[in-house]
Amino acid sequence: MTVSRRTLAAAALLASGTAILARNPALAEGPDVAAVEAAVSSLTRAMLAADRAKLEALTASQLSYGHSSGRIETQKEYVDVVAGRKTVYKSIELSKQTVAVVGNNAIVRHAWESESGPGDGKWNVSKIGVLQVWQKQGADWKLLLSPPILVSFVFFMLLSFSNFGLQNFSVVALGALYGTAPATANT
Repeated sequence: MTVSRRTLAAAALLASGTAILARNPALAEGPDVAAVEAAVSSLTRAMLAADRAKLEALTASQLSYGHSSGRIETQKEYVDVVAGRKTVYKSIELSKQTVAVVGNNAIVRHAWESESGPGDGKWNVSKIGVLQVWQKQGADWKLLLSPPILVSFVFFMLLSFSNFGLQNFSVVALGALYGTAPATANT
């Protein structure tokens, strides 16, 4: 599944508004915030229970669900993996949650800590930051976009740049600053 530049731009624009709304709680309060928080909580419970009907009801048909591993799933793929217990969630804890409602969209950020696995008793612990975009469709809030891959991609890209700089310039810097021989500095 491809994600258009328009979708990414909308998510970025919505995300940038979160900081402003987070600093001014009066803008972020209201019945929609409570409804979004309830939807996030319901989705978490549905994931733990592997409840296909609730997962389908809480996600938009246009869902783009990105994993920190780089895999992107449609609504059908996401629901099939969770409800089919290809990934089993032993526990999911969300903390530091913020919700910003902008029109019919909501930006949710939280820290995610979970234990999950393929169901064979071997559990993996995940601790990631999550950004979700929810959309009000009728009277219900539905998950539209969850792109933790973007956060991870930027982090690893910056890490790669810093590693490249250290590897390539540290020999020269050690020689220039401390008179270290290149053979010694390169080890």
